[in-house]
This record gives sequence, C-alpha cells and structure tokens, in this order.
Amino acid sequence: NELMVLTENDNYDFGGTDRYYSNGLLLQYNTLSKKTPRNKFIKRIHNWEAGIKIYNPFRNNRSLAVVTELMDRPYAGWTYLSYGKTQIAKSGNVLQYQITAGLMGPASQAQQVQEAWHRMWGIYRLYGWELQVNNAVGVNLNAAYFPQIHASHSLRFRMHGILQGAVGNMFTHAVVGMLFQTGKLQPAHQSAWWGAALGKKEKASAKHESIFFAEPSIMLQAYNATIQGGMFVSDKGKFITPIRALVGQLRTGGRRRRRRPPRVPDRRVAAPVQQRVGVPAGLPDLPTRV
Repeated sequence: NELMVLTENDNYDFGGTDRYYSNGLLLQYNTLSKKTPRNKFIKRIHNWEAGIKIYNPFRNNRSLAVVTELMDRPYAGWTYLSYGKTQIAKSGNVLQYQITAGLMGPASQAQQVQEAWHRMWGIYRLYGWELQVNNAVGVNLNAAYFPQIHASHSLRFRMHGILQGAVGNMFTHAVVGMLFQTGKLQPAHQSAWWGAALGKKEKASAKHESIFFAEPSIMLQAYNATIQGGMFVSDKGKFITPIRALVGQLRTGGRRRRRRPPRVPDRRVAAPVQQRVGVPAGLPDLPTRV
C-alpha cells in the first residue's frame, strides 16, 4: 500500500500569483491488485483519490472593481472523490481509467481553502470569490494511455506519449502530448510516478527515485464546467465565459521518493527485524510531488 500527499500551485514558480488552475491539494492511496494481470500487463494498481482543485481569473488581487472589469474566467472550486485503475506493461506502456464524482461551487469550500492558504503564506488578499460559479454535482469518466517511446538503458531519461480523454458534465475534452522524465528513474512497472513502487521485489530494488519532468500537451475542449457553469444547472452563476476550444498546456516539476529501509538485525542473535527507531511498523511511504 502507498499513501501520497500532493500539492500543486502556481506560486511554486515564485511569481507570487494565483491564476487559472491555481491550487490543488490531493490525497492518493494506491494498492497493488492481488489478481494476476491479464494480457500484456504485468502490474495492476487500484487508485483512490480525494482532492480539491481551485481556479482563478488572471487578475484577482487589486480590488473588486478591477477584478470585475478584467475578469477573463470565473472563480471555481472542484472537490471530488475518485477511483481508478492503472495497468502497466513490461514494455513500459501504461493504461489508466477512472471515475470521479464531486461538488463544484461554494459547496466545494474552495474559497475558504484558498483564503486560508494565502493567510498562511502571507500572500495577497483575493477579490472576486463572490462571483464564483454556482453549486453543481459532477460525474466524470476519464481514460489515458501512455505509450513508452524511449527509455535509456541507464534509466536516466524516459519519454512517453500522452493520449487522454474525459467525458462528463464537469469536463469533456481530449488531450495529446508528451511526457519527458529525467533523473534517477526506475522501470515504469516499478516507478512511483505511476504509483507502481509496490510489491516485494520493488521494496528490495527501488529504494529511492528522483524524477524531473516536463509535460507539454494540447487539449481540445468541448465542455468545462469551471468556466461555463454546471451543465444541468439553469442558474450557472453571476459570471461565466465561453471556453477556448484549443488550449496549450505545460506542466513541469519534480518528484522524489525515498523508502526507509528496516534496520538489519544482528546475525549473531536470533532476533526479528526491527524498524528504525521512531518509525512504527507499517508506516506508509509519503512521497511528495511539486
């Protein structure tokens, strides 16, 4: 089993701004399937996730009058739960699918979370949250395929293609792109990037992993409820806008995972293996990603 806490924020570029997809706080729990994978896949992982994602207009820190005049998209929050599966082939190809359900609008508590985050880090006051989209219940189906195009023998560089699709009353879109990874990598079926650092062999071999990544992509949008309001809600909010059909995106950052090894027992004494002092047995690993 693996527990991961993830935080995504455009303030991590030290620009001191919050705009568009501004903040994400995610909790992921991954378990290795006990069933033997079929076909070409050698590992199947169950993925549970709870999270909140926060969206802002480009200008949000002058005054309500300025924000209203220059507003290019509404404030929105999306709080959700999801379940999915990740299947990994020996070739490095990865298939993922997921179902997600959640709440958008004031019920998401996104305003309270973002304002608390800004107070905690001493970031500027926000204006305009009273114009956020109205409450809506969302359900989405998502699928993604990542064919491995190249991986160096030294496992210092890896490249995957990206083919993604989403259908639902929150997001409907298609994405194509590339995923570039460098650093001290593990094979895809053992990599923490895919939540795959699970299993006895992985515990022995994949003691730590450092990944730096860049993920450029192009998204073709059909619907985005955080911009257009709830699909089946008549009163969508005080301010909504049309979407851009074609959107370019770039995600970049790093991730490091380090497993705490148990203390090796004294061979002269018949004693059980003990965990490092202060680390309870069974404590899950907590990898982080920025």
